[in-house]
Amino acid sequence: MNNQKGNLIGGGFGVATLTALVLLVLFPLSTLAGQDEVEVGFRLGLANVEGEIGTAIVVEGMADLMTIAPGWKLEGGVEFWHKEYELSPELSYSYTVVGLDVRAKRYFPLSGSLFKPFCGGGLGIHVQRRSKEQFGPPPPYPHHNSSNKLVLHIVGGGEYPLTANLSGLCELKYSFGGWSYFGLFLGLKFGIHSG
Repeated sequence: MNNQKGNLIGGGFGVATLTALVLLVLFPLSTLAGQDEVEVGFRLGLANVEGEIGTAIVVEGMADLMTIAPGWKLEGGVEFWHKEYELSPELSYSYTVVGLDVRAKRYFPLSGSLFKPFCGGGLGIHVQRRSKEQFGPPPPYPHHNSSNKLVLHIVGGGEYPLTANLSGLCELKYSFGGWSYFGLFLGLKFGIHSG
């Protein structure tokens, strides 16, 4: 029977790094769109990825780019996840995804409630890397495959204000087109004045 050891997230790439990347890349775009206040944040999710990959922890950073229409927002984000496991003492695999996504979200305010449910969808470009490493005789050798994939997201969930400038969120997401997965995410959004 194969002895699998999984490392769900690695490479020293965490929430702080991802959120900083969102601020550097997406915050200027939001400012150019003419928004006085920009919401940025992060999501941390547990995803069930297709095939042999199994469960992975997904880290996302996001920023609201603009209001498209009443009740509609355009959101940009970056995504990262990494999964590695050892099939045997002689063979190990790792999978890594870094993506840039844009999605439209429709909010449905509830009368008399601060909770705001939403649904939406969008597109992303994901860079996927699969690595295989063989140990033991013959001498160890690595093998890598990388590809770029156009992916589609379908999301649904809700947001709840915790303070004047901080909201908590919960989101269900189905991503397909690359290494497809279904994930449950929790996160925080921060309001930042751009003016």
